[in-house]
Amino acid sequence: MLLEDEASGRPDLRIAQLLLRESFIAAASAITGSETCSTLSQAKSALEAHLDLAAAEGGVRPILTSAAELGPESEPRLPVLREAESLVADLVAAAYGRPRPRRALPGRRWLIGGALLVAVGVVAGPRLVRLVAHPRWEKYRWHSSSASSGFKGSGTLGERGSAEFDLVFHTDSQTGPWVVIDMLESRSIDRVVIVNRRDCCFDRGLPLVVEVGNDGVVFAPVGRQSTLFDTWTVDFAAREARYVRIRSESTTILHLAEVRIP
Repeated sequence: MLLEDEASGRPDLRIAQLLLRESFIAAASAITGSETCSTLSQAKSALEAHLDLAAAEGGVRPILTSAAELGPESEPRLPVLREAESLVADLVAAAYGRPRPRRALPGRRWLIGGALLVAVGVVAGPRLVRLVAHPRWEKYRWHSSSASSGFKGSGTLGERGSAEFDLVFHTDSQTGPWVVIDMLESRSIDRVVIVNRRDCCFDRGLPLVVEVGNDGVVFAPVGRQSTLFDTWTVDFAAREARYVRIRSESTTILHLAEVRIP
């Protein structure tokens, strides 16, 4: 009976605000691949840092602008929640590859019904939400020191290097194999996330060094890894760079499942 309370409007608006907030957080986590989206502010920061905002249908910026209104400290307002519901629902609909019907149910029941559908859609289909907008790092180009048979020597971080293996690239065995990533323009970065091959050969590439630079020739080291890892997050003081180089310090093969530069 709480959702149908039309007298004061407070109970159903507060529940709608909660549902939309959780939908926003779940969508941000699914779209960006972030494992730290547990609050509204973290979700907003993740979207701002990871997304090519122009890639989403209609843009994600309006959602970011209204995100503060979804916080528990904000008094829920019907016009704002209706707009937020519409925007988040558009993201879910775009993820499923079809436009959202513009049928409007009367009053607050429309708001609550829509919010529930948004929450269910986002939580149940996070992989589909990834279709809405892609992290900008997926467009970054790379080239490697060599390419194993069946693999390419260059591409983008969002592509797989071969149909058979879930790897971005795979070098031949050589001394000091490397991959250089071009972010297409100089930008401030303070983190590189590296995901190791998942099926075997986890020690290949070690010791591994991450370096950054502006001209693709001179690089400065920002991290080094000498022990086995699944995912290695390299945090360092923010600096301007266009290129990231990942190289091994031994004679080995270098292959990685994913490289992300938030």
